[in-house]
Amino acid sequence: MLPHLISRRVLEKENRLIVLQGLAHTAPRGFYEKIQRDINEAVDNGDLLLVEGLRNDPAVPLNSSKAKRLRWYFRDFQFKKLPAVSTKKDSTVTEKQVIRLPAGTISTDMSLEEFVNACATQNVPYSWPLHIVVWAISTVISPDGTIGDRFPTWLRMIIAFVGAKRFNSWHKRSVDAMEEKLNPIMIEYRNQRIFEQAIALDGGKNLFLLYGEKHIPGLMLLFEQAGWVLKQSTELDLNTFS
Repeated sequence: MLPHLISRRVLEKENRLIVLQGLAHTAPRGFYEKIQRDINEAVDNGDLLLVEGLRNDPAVPLNSSKAKRLRWYFRDFQFKKLPAVSTKKDSTVTEKQVIRLPAGTISTDMSLEEFVNACATQNVPYSWPLHIVVWAISTVISPDGTIGDRFPTWLRMIIAFVGAKRFNSWHKRSVDAMEEKLNPIMIEYRNQRIFEQAIALDGGKNLFLLYGEKHIPGLMLLFEQAGWVLKQSTELDLNTFS
């Protein structure tokens, strides 16, 4: 389900401005076109553009087999298959289909490999059975987001043996437990990294930070604790875009 409201916060400290612009990763095209105009204006004004994005870095070694499974889960399932399903279902698009980041854009995020290593170290519960089931589900999702009507035979046999209700209950509990353990790493750990790298940028330029909506409250808190003062607060209603 799409978030209803997207935050935009403007903070000030010593005549320097930081814009925290929230982002939905799937949304109506008109929303991203509006964000693109804001990006272009910020760049024209000489502001530094900072964005999130767990980038691939093959030079970072993975610390366990679980980290390898988690890299597949995020890179191939969460970041590719699920957005395709969402955009097809809701008649939306992803930000990568619309937004064009200019030269000089700064990624203040960590690598995907560093992220999954942290997840594995913190014992995020992504078991082999869950991995196999998620992989099986991914095989029936086409690149355009169409979901096939038949799971692999072996998975249908398991569901028939244990019962669809018990299987769905197990799957939901497993995913919920995983996401509960993931949230502090996905949001709080990354927020701290984003904040530290943003603060380290010198030159006195204003900053335009473009990050997922879930990051905005935590980033606000970190900047306010560092002496930044909220100057403007607005929300964008996704329902007003087409």
